[in-house]
Amino acid sequence: CSMFGVPDLPDNMIGLDGSLASESLKFLFKDPEIYLARNAELLTRQKMVAGDLIEMVDGRIMERDYVPLFLDGKYSGHLWHFTDVTERKRTEQALIFREEKYRSIIANMNLGMIEVDLSEKILFANNSFCEMSGFSLNELLYKRPTDLFVMGGNAEVLKQKNELRRQGASDAYEVVVRNKRGEARWWLVSGAPLYNDIGTLIGSIGIHLDITPQKELEISLEKARKEALYSAEAKETFLANMSHELRTPLNGIMGMVREMMRNQKNEEDLRRLDSVFHAAEHLLNILNDILDLSKIDAGKLTIEKIGFRFNETIARALEVIKPKAEEKGIALHQELCPEAEEILLGDPHRIKQILINILGNSIKFTEVGYISLRMTVEHFGADQKWVRLRIRDTGIGMDPKFMENLFTKFMQEDSSIVRKFGGTGLGLSITKELIDLMGGNISVQSEKGKGTEMTIFLPFRMGKETDLPEVADAQSVAGTSVEGNRVLLVEDNELNQQVAGMTLKHFGLEVDVASNGKQAIEVLSQKQFDIVLMDVQMPIMDGYEAARMVRQELKLDVPIIALTANALKGEAEKCLNAGMNDFVSKPFDETTLLKILSKWLKSKSLLQAVETKQEEIEKELMDPIYDLSKLESISRGDNGFMKKVLGIFVDQTPTAVEEIKFTAASGDFATMGKIAHRIKPSLDNLGIKSMYQIIRDIEKYEENGNDIPGLKEQIQQLEATVNAVVEDIKKNIFI
Repeated sequence: CSMFGVPDLPDNMIGLDGSLASESLKFLFKDPEIYLARNAELLTRQKMVAGDLIEMVDGRIMERDYVPLFLDGKYSGHLWHFTDVTERKRTEQALIFREEKYRSIIANMNLGMIEVDLSEKILFANNSFCEMSGFSLNELLYKRPTDLFVMGGNAEVLKQKNELRRQGASDAYEVVVRNKRGEARWWLVSGAPLYNDIGTLIGSIGIHLDITPQKELEISLEKARKEALYSAEAKETFLANMSHELRTPLNGIMGMVREMMRNQKNEEDLRRLDSVFHAAEHLLNILNDILDLSKIDAGKLTIEKIGFRFNETIARALEVIKPKAEEKGIALHQELCPEAEEILLGDPHRIKQILINILGNSIKFTEVGYISLRMTVEHFGADQKWVRLRIRDTGIGMDPKFMENLFTKFMQEDSSIVRKFGGTGLGLSITKELIDLMGGNISVQSEKGKGTEMTIFLPFRMGKETDLPEVADAQSVAGTSVEGNRVLLVEDNELNQQVAGMTLKHFGLEVDVASNGKQAIEVLSQKQFDIVLMDVQMPIMDGYEAARMVRQELKLDVPIIALTANALKGEAEKCLNAGMNDFVSKPFDETTLLKILSKWLKSKSLLQAVETKQEEIEKELMDPIYDLSKLESISRGDNGFMKKVLGIFVDQTPTAVEEIKFTAASGDFATMGKIAHRIKPSLDNLGIKSMYQIIRDIEKYEENGNDIPGLKEQIQQLEATVNAVVEDIKKNIFI
């Protein structure tokens, strides 16, 4: 009565004609005639019906059951049972609407969707999936994806994913499939468990995106990357070999000319020899530019951090370019400041190279007038200074359009410049790269026909007297420290044998010669020597193998000095690892060679009980554990920013290293590489140079086929270094 709004009590309804009641209530239903017709149909058939849905005028939905009653096989009446299912049906309709909406969205986004049951049989697939796979819906229904289009080992991957769905897990993965046409395709699949209304797992649902074009591009890019890497390695090998092949004859030419000049009395012949020497020196400078550029491109050019005085470095640079300026009648002016006498930590050799490049260009492009060098110092914090260098000339100047590409490799303003002034166009490019590596910057102002001004900013930390390297020259070591010592010269090039032999004998050394490493081993097994000069690239047996045999088989502790024409690779490390004590690059000057000889012969005579000096050399060459100069340059004087960055490093990097250890131990090298990639910029920004290659090896471990030996040791080094940096930052910065 309450359900249908009957204004009477239930007991009063008993005995009334049911058909009349139906007739009087028919207007409560949305379609009265259909309602009555359905009643008549059910009464005529006299068979039970459950879940008959009827819609009311007021929007309610009734679910009706009809049950006929029989006594002794004869029909004796019936039971109507009504249930208000309005809310349930509205919920079901809303759910259906949402499903249709999202299925429509997925279809319009070209996303394929399928539903599978617990036995992995397909229950539903949308049109996009049918188009992606090439199968019709009828061909897909109640089939397993692994039987239709999943290839090879990917079937096992799919089984593992379905097992994850049974555990309630969702994830995304890439899989290679073969469509109905037999074409291999890449799909990105996002899978999730599928539940019914009461929360029971009934299967899984997958959203599919065809990423074949992206994967093909990715594969082609990876192929191109590997080809580029191979090309870079081939170029590096070529440049290393070219370095050796060119430097070896250059060493012989310059050495022989130097010996001839030493004994030449005729002024005209001396002038000609001097011209030959400077021509060879010019070739060497071009070669050095190319090799420097290659080292920069390969990320293998390093900047030293040793004590030096800026005024001395400027003086050495001016010594080199002053004769050229005097020859052209150009005045050189310099203006230094008192801070030029202070000790700074940096790379004086590279600073000298920068000054010579820029001053040399100024002289080259200036016909009349002057060149000025002005230095000022700006303080940054208690222990850092910025040095500003302004180099101004009255030369030909530059066009504004050309200045946009001034630091581009091999750039010259026009062909007439090359013909008139010469040059490779590499000097300023290398200069810019060196300044960037030091954390500095360079700016240029120029006007055609009115000269050029270049301004350089370089950051330095303050140094102490103890940071200054020991200084020795050829005169101080000649005849006193080295005279009378026996030298074994191991060199395959006959010209270099003669040049080096004459130089060594000139300073009172007794010289024996071996033409390759094998001969050197034979000689050393029969005679005693005070020092060995060992070329590294020789036929039959090279210098590295010979040095190892001297240490491991002959058990000799004689100092071995490498003579190498390979200026491209990390020769210092290779030589030290082979058992050598030091190295000299070809072509060498007498001062450098005799300084090295004096150092090791003096050490041998005064400290016979001391073991090999390899650890001492490594210690001298070792950079500080970290260097904040790059970070300070980025911060532009914002100490709050610096402390924030360092705080993040202290808080997060040790945890990241722990994650690297865990993922490495569990064999999850992909995640390990991602974590290494994440912390790599932090290590680089803090100037932790010892970890430069290690963090990149860890990052690319899986990509390189897990064939990099010593992963465990690399991670241990990373952990020890990071912990040491963190402790130092806490101790010295976060006071």
